[in-house]
Amino acid sequence: MRTKEHCPAQVLRLRWLTLGVIAACYIVCRFLTPVLALPLGVAALVLFRKGKRKGAPMWSLLGAAGILVWMGLFTLLFVSPVMTHYGETMEFTATVTDYPTEGRFSLSVPITFSPATVFPVHGIAYLNTEETLLPGDVVHLSATLADPTQPSSNMPHYQRAQGVFVIAKKTKVLDISHQQRIPSRYWSKTLRQRLKQQISTLFSGETASFFTALLTGDQSALSDVLKDRLERLGMRHIIAVSGLHIAFLAAILLQLPLPIQLRQLLCVPVLVGFCLMTGAKPSVVRAVAMGCALLLASFVRRDNNPWSSLRAALFLLLLHNPFCMEDIGLQLSFLSVAGILLFTGSINQWLMEHGPKFRGKLGNSLKQRISGSFATSLGALSLTLPLCAVFFGRVSLISPLANLLTLWAVELGFSFGFLAVVFSFILPGLGSFLAFFARFFLNLVLFITQALSELGYYAAITSDVPLYVVWMVGMYGLLLLLLLRPEMKKHLRPMLAGVVGMLVMVLYLHRVFLLSGGLAVQVLNVGQGQSILALSEDKAVAIDCGGYDAGSILAAHMEDVGEYQLEILMLTHLDDDHVNGLPVLLEQVHVQTLLIPATEKETRRELDALVKPYGTKVVTLKKETRFPFGQATLRCFAPVGKEGDNNLGLSAVIEEGEYAVLVTGDMDTKTEERLLKKHALSADVLVVGHHGSATSTGDALLEAVHPKTAVISAGKGNSYGHPAEKTLTRLTKAGCVIRRTDREGTVTLKSR
Repeated sequence: MRTKEHCPAQVLRLRWLTLGVIAACYIVCRFLTPVLALPLGVAALVLFRKGKRKGAPMWSLLGAAGILVWMGLFTLLFVSPVMTHYGETMEFTATVTDYPTEGRFSLSVPITFSPATVFPVHGIAYLNTEETLLPGDVVHLSATLADPTQPSSNMPHYQRAQGVFVIAKKTKVLDISHQQRIPSRYWSKTLRQRLKQQISTLFSGETASFFTALLTGDQSALSDVLKDRLERLGMRHIIAVSGLHIAFLAAILLQLPLPIQLRQLLCVPVLVGFCLMTGAKPSVVRAVAMGCALLLASFVRRDNNPWSSLRAALFLLLLHNPFCMEDIGLQLSFLSVAGILLFTGSINQWLMEHGPKFRGKLGNSLKQRISGSFATSLGALSLTLPLCAVFFGRVSLISPLANLLTLWAVELGFSFGFLAVVFSFILPGLGSFLAFFARFFLNLVLFITQALSELGYYAAITSDVPLYVVWMVGMYGLLLLLLLRPEMKKHLRPMLAGVVGMLVMVLYLHRVFLLSGGLAVQVLNVGQGQSILALSEDKAVAIDCGGYDAGSILAAHMEDVGEYQLEILMLTHLDDDHVNGLPVLLEQVHVQTLLIPATEKETRRELDALVKPYGTKVVTLKKETRFPFGQATLRCFAPVGKEGDNNLGLSAVIEEGEYAVLVTGDMDTKTEERLLKKHALSADVLVVGHHGSATSTGDALLEAVHPKTAVISAGKGNSYGHPAEKTLTRLTKAGCVIRRTDREGTVTLKSR
């Protein structure tokens, strides 16, 4: 039996062992090929055996060795057999493992199959079929197998972290064998599908999609506008099933009129079933593991240790898939819990001691709830904020307030909604009655998020502004100082005032930098797309709004300088990579005038319907027109091409004095020559046409315009190969300084 004297040393060793596991796993996932894991693990074991096996470094080395060996074996057994077939077109038989998701062009179908191995490999097949596919169905396919890694993403190994190791593209369905009954191992998927269908009968519209995300984790029906609102307010976690939802569900079950121990035992299988039903995502597994440990602690006569539960959940996840460390959901989930465990208690105590005084029981209860909510939000943010800045490019400043105003309503909406769905299967009348209350609270959450999103100036800031990065580094420097020197807590108030004061200062300095001293042009980092923001004094215009999360990114960069109105938004043409961010942008920013090229009547009707609620005027540009804004001018040119959307698009020059920025859209070299014949052009900066395609930015354009700087808007590792080597060579020969969004992020240019 272990003595108390041994416990601290064992706990310390376990901590260092865990740190070694995390460090080795993350390094391999992020930077190295998994093939190297096994030899690195064996080498680490040899070093451990030859070492003294004492001290923190050696225990960390042992943890690293263990996870590296497991990653290597996992790769040999489950990944290597399919890696050899990447790029090949082959026939194979696969089993459907979940209900298909309908995409824009095809069905996304989760599958498993066994290529030259007895161990099944999990993947996704993109199919074009009208037949209904159910979990357990067997399909015979001909497809090209592809690596699921996406180099164009800032989370390139996301699918591998989710247990997906192959993608089947260019798929032909050769045969489908339907099963008479769905196998029992897929019953959790069937339950989720039944719940989604039941939700659709009890709720409608945005409320239905919102509650579907809350209860099942399926966000596919949520609008981009709502997702952006929640992200901007720091509330995206409420639709990502995690500890919050587990706590809500456990709270409902613990209210049942049963003996307390029976209630606790009942919670365990229900929580495990909920985890399987929602897809056993890392954040849910972590929450369920910690919840079950807490519920069962009294039965095994041990105190619940949240840190031990957290480590146990991590090891369980790594045992199932050692590559899950790359999952952003896992990282955010574990860091938020760690932040809560480290800081929430101290923050709550400080708020209770130094916050405003309330009288009476009700006042004290209200104060405890408010301070507890703030403390929990700040604790969760303390360690997750840098990760959000890196992966999502935006940091919410209003998150604690937004969560305080909405989480109580989310809890009531979830509770009433869950009970409504359950009772609707057995007592439809009672289910409909409970759904009425659920709708009230869910709609209240949606109303509050919309109101905060519209009224919240500086609700969020982008993380690619150097001044904002300086502020975050300074803030974490103070946090580290408090951790290393606890006696500094007596100076907490002036420290907080300093953090807030520094934030106000950097917001002001960034605004002054962009809005004073001439024209500022930002070619935004929107991946494989294009969006350009131009600012002069207190006026703003933009060209295009397409790419990855383009509407949100353009709105965020305007919010960084306190601007919430675009005088002009010019769309060079209506391809997705130039316009798909428009719905989200219109929700956040008032666009006075939308300039477009001539288009089909149906497309024009769709545009008119889209912008009508926002009071935006749509103008078809048919001749050269100048639009002054601030001290600058947007000079727009009508289409000069003969055919094709790219060549029948608009082009423009943004100019202030003698400084000019030329934007040609996606026109090819022949259309560029036609543009030069019709207009005398020169520019200091050229936004390179068609994302650096070889068919644009010809020698004639470069010789006539003679730009000093060329900016290429392209996605990192995009499948088109943009920018083309031929284009880069032409730009280099023309003496241009080449700047690229895929390498340096948003490119900011100033006239003076």
